[in-house]
Amino acid sequence: MKRLLITIIAMSCLFAQPDPKGNWKLSGLAVDYLHIARETTPFYLTVDYPNLVGTSFASSSDCNSDDPTSICVFLQDVPAGVMFNRLTNGPFTNTGLGGIGVNLNVNIYDNGFGTIAQGSFYPDIELSESQACVTDLQIFSVDENFTWEIGSQTTFSDENVLGMPDGLLCGDDDPNTVANECTGDANTDEAWGFGLVTGLFDATPSTPVPVRVPPGLPYVALTDGTVLGYACATALTGSACGDLGWDLANSTFTDLATVTSETTACVMAGGDQDTCQATAVADNTSACTDCTTDCITAMGAGAATLGGNIASCEAADYATAGTYFGGAGWLHGTGTSSKFNVNAGNSAMCGDDGWSDGCNPDVDFKLVWHAVDGEASGLGFGDDPDVDEDGDGSDFDRTFGVPYISVTRINTSNPLCDVTGGGGGDAWNYPLAGDIVETLGAEYGCDELPTYAEQYGCGANVVDAFITDNCRSGVVDAIVDGCTLAGGVANTVYWGCVEQASGEVATLCAGAVAQAQGVVVTNCETYCQSLGLDDTMGDTWTGCNSACYDGAVAGAEDTAIATVIEGTCLAAGGPATSNPDVAGGLTCTDLAGAYANAAGGECSVAVGLATQSCADSNGGSLCCLAGGIGAATAPTCADFAGSYDTDGLDELFEDSTTVTDDDGNVLQAGITCETYGDIFVPTCLETAGEYNAVMILKCIFLNQEQD
Repeated sequence: MKRLLITIIAMSCLFAQPDPKGNWKLSGLAVDYLHIARETTPFYLTVDYPNLVGTSFASSSDCNSDDPTSICVFLQDVPAGVMFNRLTNGPFTNTGLGGIGVNLNVNIYDNGFGTIAQGSFYPDIELSESQACVTDLQIFSVDENFTWEIGSQTTFSDENVLGMPDGLLCGDDDPNTVANECTGDANTDEAWGFGLVTGLFDATPSTPVPVRVPPGLPYVALTDGTVLGYACATALTGSACGDLGWDLANSTFTDLATVTSETTACVMAGGDQDTCQATAVADNTSACTDCTTDCITAMGAGAATLGGNIASCEAADYATAGTYFGGAGWLHGTGTSSKFNVNAGNSAMCGDDGWSDGCNPDVDFKLVWHAVDGEASGLGFGDDPDVDEDGDGSDFDRTFGVPYISVTRINTSNPLCDVTGGGGGDAWNYPLAGDIVETLGAEYGCDELPTYAEQYGCGANVVDAFITDNCRSGVVDAIVDGCTLAGGVANTVYWGCVEQASGEVATLCAGAVAQAQGVVVTNCETYCQSLGLDDTMGDTWTGCNSACYDGAVAGAEDTAIATVIEGTCLAAGGPATSNPDVAGGLTCTDLAGAYANAAGGECSVAVGLATQSCADSNGGSLCCLAGGIGAATAPTCADFAGSYDTDGLDELFEDSTTVTDDDGNVLQAGITCETYGDIFVPTCLETAGEYNAVMILKCIFLNQEQD
């Protein structure tokens, strides 16, 4: 990922004597790298199998070429001028610096001279020599002379060189809120200018010098749309074209003359001024493809005037630009500057928890500098400032790789967490690209909430609903696939009826028959007792009960079987009343009675009759009739799947996730889609209550729109 412009803001803490002159050793360091795209740059994900050199699966990417051979997934364009990445290197304490091999010893002499002593090592970030397009922290040996001078008294600033209020010195921002509480001007700590000319650090003056918007950029902006500085051409052209109806930022054109005419006519007809104007603007605004060219063409001779104004703006100094051009052409931060103070108190390098006794040595010499790659700092031009080393047409040659993207690690010990449907394979050890909770939540406005905790809670609820809906959609797809495989709705309903009759209904029937037989036994005992008999009378008692039972049991069994069959038939949507267009006019009562009469008290016989094939039953079995009714009600498999309500879909998913042994004993209870959504975030996206979002380079990209 070339085409980058880097800005650096750094804070170093040195200690020894309370005077600028002396021998100093680095004891704390924080560096803010602000990466700005110097031309619109496409961002891709590509496969990474380095061992498959020479194939489209190799890690060497040619995604941005006219005919790429790599497998590429386009994510987005990074517009020219947008600060797309902020990488803070540090803060490092004295111990932390030693741990990464940093040892900087600085000697400041009289007469404006100084040296960085031999044996010094200083960190920076550079493109890795071992990994393609990866920027790493690297430690460099440093040994050089420098010059210095002290400037006027001033204060340190919370701002940075771009004009962002939350520079490294800002201590007012609440990390729990989305809003930026840094004001940019709250820092009143005393400082003095400290000019430096050295090859290690950016060349910085003792008095701050305003920084122009880097050449070639239309503006410098943040990803949220905040513009920190416009180039003269962008600001003045946008303003002039806006007067003519072109909105260059949104690529639209509004016919202002027609808007005025229609608004006037509407108001004269009794309409409200604001409503009339809004309607006229909406009716006369259209998209434009090359808006700037269209606007310049429409200007005619006025284009020359615009060109002269742009030239004057570009030649203006900071004060003049502020007076006549609204500050166009310049950034409005600290400017290129370097400031210091001595005896600055407690170290600011102790981390998020702030200073504590013994966390780091007190600061005897505090140095803060701000600079942007360019002529003022002398940096960013590669090894030879006169050569366009990367061939991009600009003077800038500094190249960085995007350090990471947001990803979400999935806890894969639970198979339900695999949202790829099993497509992850061995690579499922990698996380998914993107912050799942943040990305899905933003689609429903969660990113508008004031605190990160509220945003996360809102996003988690969105993920819950997303997983539940996807689960139910998956069940619907499974129903459609199964129906299609079975040969249509009629066959699907028929075989579902067979399964239900052979299992659930057969069991219910057997229980009903047994209960009916028990009732007959009880009733016969009561009858025989009414005749004055009891169980002490031997064969007389037994004979009475047997005769009674034999005469009543068949009817009881038939009634039990008929009741079960009729209930099952009605529950499945069978006819309660006779309709010649349904089942030939048969009702569930008719079928139940016929099966009961033929069963002879045996549920297996009744089930066998109910499950006969359409061919064997001449289309008259209960399950065959059910298939016909189902096909008439839902002609297509999609219609059939759509007939299930959420409870029905949840029940099917619960059945599919229930684990049983060979004997049907439940080893692990299933869950509904509703429960699946409820548990997904805490089970799959969190570990010990902490969200699994991280920054990383290797991940899996899940394309939800792919068939």
